[in-house]
Order: sequence, then structure tokens, then C-alpha cells
Amino acid sequence: GWINLNATNANQAIISNDSNSSSAGINLYVHSTNQLRFAGGSAGTQVTGSTGKFTAGTWYHVAVVKSGANCSLYVDGVQDGSTQTDWGTIDGQAQATIGAQYSGSAYGDDFNGKIDDMAIYKRALTTTEISDLVNAQNASIGSGGNFTSNSNLTYSETGVVGNAIKGNGSSSYAENG
Repeated sequence: GWINLNATNANQAIISNDSNSSSAGINLYVHSTNQLRFAGGSAGTQVTGSTGKFTAGTWYHVAVVKSGANCSLYVDGVQDGSTQTDWGTIDGQAQATIGAQYSGSAYGDDFNGKIDDMAIYKRALTTTEISDLVNAQNASIGSGGNFTSNSNLTYSETGVVGNAIKGNGSSSYAENG
């Protein structure tokens, strides 16, 4: 999916079904060092992208592809980190969250910016499919899901593909649970 940050100096969850240490889910986020990260699984595995990758106010396409032990991060269609290691069990919680991470009792790491066209696929995408998404072609490789949001999240922002959701960095998220 696409992200556009208002600030680059805080942990900001893009999509998560992890509740910190109490589950073995996944968390795709921008770290406070301004790098894309994907973490999760019972082994606590993490893939880290390049530091200083993002500029506030600019749209970036971000993707993670996991197939077995292999996991790669992509920014604008270019690989930006990978690992080949045991992830343990990935089960997480039933609820997925866009724009925040649920800690079991509260939401945190709120996304401060816009998120557009976020998707989770049941299979690993090819580099060609990721490139097509970056170029806004074949943008509907999968089917959508239903999420509800709180009052701090808006849907009327212009995105890269249609409208984007906009979080203010404080209790703004959408969830499917």
C-alpha cells in the first residue's frame, strides 16, 4: 500500500495484528529512525530497511513479501531489506489494525499521515506484481475487506489510488474486529 508521513521521528504502525509481547502476530511500521520495519512471529524476527528512507509529505509504496523463512521489504518497488530466518509461529490476534498497534488494552504507535490502498494477500506477490502496484496498474490483485474506524480517522483525503485514510498521530486507526 501507499503511505505519506506527516513526521518521520516516531514509531508509526501501518498495519498490525500484533498486541506487543502477548501475541505472535505481525507489525509493519515506520520506525523512529525513519526506516521501514516488519516484525513478528513467536521467534521475534524483524526485517529492517534503510535508515532515513522517508521524507514527510511524499507518497511511498511499501510492501512486504513473506514466503516460508524468506521475507523482503520493498519501498517504491525496490527491495529495501530482507532476511532468511525462522519466524516461529505467526498467529497474532484475530483483529487487524490499520494505522495503530493494539497492545491488548490500548492503541499506540499511531500513524501520523495518510495510508492508501493497503492490502494483505494470501500468497507472496511477485516483483512484477509489486511493480504493477507501484505504477498503479492492476491495483485490484485481491479483494477488499471491511474495517471500521474511530472519529479521528478521515477517508476524504486524496490518495494515490482513489481516496486515502488520514490519521492525526493520536488515536486514529481502523480495525476489522
